[in-house]
Amino acid sequence: MSTSTQNESQSEQNNQGSRSIEIIEPPADTIIRTFNENTARAVSKNGSELERKLIDPNPNDARLNFLRNSSDPCHAYYKHKLAEHVTRIQNGATEGPDIKIFHAPPYVTATTIFDTTARLVSKFGSEFESMVRDSNTDDARFNFLNSSSEEDPCHALYQQKLAEYSSDPRYSYYSHKLTEYLVQIPKGSY
Repeated sequence: MSTSTQNESQSEQNNQGSRSIEIIEPPADTIIRTFNENTARAVSKNGSELERKLIDPNPNDARLNFLRNSSDPCHAYYKHKLAEHVTRIQNGATEGPDIKIFHAPPYVTATTIFDTTARLVSKFGSEFESMVRDSNTDDARFNFLNSSSEEDPCHALYQQKLAEYSSDPRYSYYSHKLTEYLVQIPKGSY
């Protein structure tokens, strides 16, 4: 081993001893990881009040534990991603590849998109609608979100579905039951 290589090796060992490096593992489940990353990106753009807007109406939703509880296994990864996005924004960096709030493959029909979007917006509110609209500007099937005219049949159908889901107590009941079920799933199995 050459003298310069030995010096570099000793220097690395000295540096390792004086500073600790925390390795943050991403969640193994792709869906959970993507949800955490998308949430971090949205919070970095819209501010920390978005965290509260997500948590407050969903106090028992286990999927949001990483926002509530710093000991949750996904919390450190979320905070790491949030810090990355905030740093990028502060440095004026342009956004990376566009991340869809939810992606609709080409074979999904427009009526299915209206229905699914209405269900989700009735649960998560108008901020969620804005995020879906902003993340799907290149998909014409989401143009119904840009229209405010009741004469647009697609927008009218979406508004009708949104009103149905917002006022249907059965939807609220089943949503509550799903949340209860998710809370009962042992940690690490989702």
